[in-house]
Amino acid sequence: MLVKTKPFDKNSKPKPLNNLLVKTKPFDKNSKPKPLNNLLVKTKPTLQDKKRYVVYEVMSEAKINSYDLRREIEITYIKLFGEIDFIEANLRFFPNFSLQNKMIIQVARTSLEKLKVVFGWIKKINEKEVLLHCVLVSGTIKTCKQFLKNSV
Repeated sequence: MLVKTKPFDKNSKPKPLNNLLVKTKPFDKNSKPKPLNNLLVKTKPTLQDKKRYVVYEVMSEAKINSYDLRREIEITYIKLFGEIDFIEANLRFFPNFSLQNKMIIQVARTSLEKLKVVFGWIKKINEKEVLLHCVLVSGTIKTCKQFLKNSV
């Protein structure tokens, strides 16, 4: 069955196919843009990832840079458990809340044990011998901050 088609006309406007094209209003200079808060949907607390905060201590004779320490933890985690587990762990470092040789890491609740294994595997950073020790695990960062203040 052959279908007759009309020749292309340069002046004609394209017609919507099965109402797939959405009509939009012309831009009005007096209208204010809508805030993004109304467009984004918050996830319910039961669906959010549970996280834990880990206070760990760096034992070393030499001073260790926090950037090198972070890099070594990330590289070791990826070597041991792979990139997918590393992404799921959702590691977040808090260099602002470091005190002498103690620092805070945020980790997903399911990856807490894996992080402790990573601490055990790290022996050297920049050819300096290092021992990482998990001091405290908490569900809130407030408790970790209080622990760091009280341990002075």
